[in-house]
Amino acid sequence: MACPAINSGSQFLSTALAHIDCQAQYVGSYGYGALADPGSAISIALTGLLTVFVALFGMRLLGGYVADGREAMSDFLKLGIVLLLATSWPAWRVIGYDLVLDAPAEIVHAISGGPGSPLTDDNLRQRLQRADDGLVAITSVGSGRQPGADMRDEFRGMAVADETGFAWGRVIFLVGVISPYAIVRLGAGILLCLAPLLAAALLFTSSRSLFHGWLRGLAFAMLGSLAITLLQQICLAIFEPWIGNVMAMRRSGALTPSAPTEMAVMSIVFAATSIGTLMLFAKLTFLPYFNAQSFVRGSVRPEASIEFGRTHLGSAAVGSLSLSRATVTADSVSAAIRREKAGGVRGLEAASSNHSMSADLTERDGSGVHKGDILGSKYRRDYRRSATSLRRDQKL
Repeated sequence: MACPAINSGSQFLSTALAHIDCQAQYVGSYGYGALADPGSAISIALTGLLTVFVALFGMRLLGGYVADGREAMSDFLKLGIVLLLATSWPAWRVIGYDLVLDAPAEIVHAISGGPGSPLTDDNLRQRLQRADDGLVAITSVGSGRQPGADMRDEFRGMAVADETGFAWGRVIFLVGVISPYAIVRLGAGILLCLAPLLAAALLFTSSRSLFHGWLRGLAFAMLGSLAITLLQQICLAIFEPWIGNVMAMRRSGALTPSAPTEMAVMSIVFAATSIGTLMLFAKLTFLPYFNAQSFVRGSVRPEASIEFGRTHLGSAAVGSLSLSRATVTADSVSAAIRREKAGGVRGLEAASSNHSMSADLTERDGSGVHKGDILGSKYRRDYRRSATSLRRDQKL
């Protein structure tokens, strides 16, 4: 795929933007094809990682690990996503390539132009090129300042000379248009071509954050491209009337002493706004505390689900709640110990009550005097007896 060459002169800006866009599309499509080729090293490594993932899952099952339906479905879904991203170009072109590279222009068209507007990428580039040509024309005609020491009232207090203001104004304008555009477009192309390489990071827990970062990078490239396109249109809405007004004044012979300063200021503001907007979207996209998976899991406490299984479903249902066999066995033993202790305490209390009643009846003599009231009987040693011996005495 041959990209258009960058021309010098009147078509510099438009050809530079077209070349950057062509390179982004080339890297995104042909780079993906090269990495997803069955004979490439990335494809062989991906096949090996898939084999390792399936083998580890089988070894966990053989080792006694009980996997519930939710976890098994999650693992199969991961395999499907990895195979879709790494091997199916038609599907990836619809859900990834076209979405990141082409969707921003369509959204801007719907926001700014409407259904009947002829707004396209080529039209926007030509408008930017005409604005750049207008800045060149203003520089050529100048502000009316005479060479040397011009002390006319119109030029007093002008801190920026014609040469400095016009030159740096156009330089900063070109940097503000080309640099943000190249960041979002070339960045999107590079991230799109790395899909077969980074898709395998979804398989394992330790590398899953890398896959999530890659998805966030794609989101940033898409949102950044949308923002830059809108900012370019706003820039044109400011520059085009100003260029027309300055050129009309110069053709009529009027002086424009403020034109160099105004041109430099507007170019600096536009460039700073573009870079600041990209930083804002980067901050929004890469928020450290935004994690949809943790948000979903946080809505249901694991302790509550386990307690529900223990209370309503029994030990067999606890195993279905992704608990290991060792945990189920430990819970069963703990429950048996608790039942035994509860039964022993109840038996001890009942035996003690019966023994005290019988002792109270047998230890009273005919006069109704308790034997414990006999002199010296309260110091008699009372031996402690276990609950088992008391139950045995009761049976006898």
